[in-house]
Amino acid sequence: MANNPPPLTPSAATLTKIPTGYDMSLCEGGECPLRFLCLRFLAEPVGRQDYFGALPLEPDGSCAEFRDARESFRRALDPKAVEYRAYMLSTQILTQDDCFWFLAEIHARVGRLFNAQWDSENPGQPAAQGDPLSDAILREQAYFLWKNHPHSLSELHWLLAEQQLLYEVLVQRSCEVSLEFNYGKISWNLTRTDTEAGK
Repeated sequence: MANNPPPLTPSAATLTKIPTGYDMSLCEGGECPLRFLCLRFLAEPVGRQDYFGALPLEPDGSCAEFRDARESFRRALDPKAVEYRAYMLSTQILTQDDCFWFLAEIHARVGRLFNAQWDSENPGQPAAQGDPLSDAILREQAYFLWKNHPHSLSELHWLLAEQQLLYEVLVQRSCEVSLEFNYGKISWNLTRTDTEAGK
């Protein structure tokens, strides 16, 4: 299998729009381990947006209100951005096996946004938790993808481009929302302190 996947270069204007929180309550996320893949955390607030008063997280780490954000963000990807990334992949010497291996890797990276941690001191991206994925796990996932996806290189380039961009926008949006909530808390604390000091 290949050892050097194509670079995941951040792309401008990757989304046609950020999915919104229309017709649902959003969540501030807090320390929820599901937040970086939850639409209630990642969606763009609209109007007088409703938020949960408290995290709906259960003691066992599950959440009945969790909404997987992956499909909403995948549908919002700009087709031109996907097409360009797929074209760039097509210029590299990638075999069919390479594509399935890289697809397995990027699927794993997206999935590992579950239980990722946010470091407000180093706001580059969420840090995935857990041990590195073994070649055996990736090989099994690559085989599953081979059994269930098209085999033409052009289709594989498109699928790989789509999954790479999906990972990038989920990470970018996670960082943006985390910074927004941290800034909001800081502003609120400063405002309250100023008001109390002026009494």
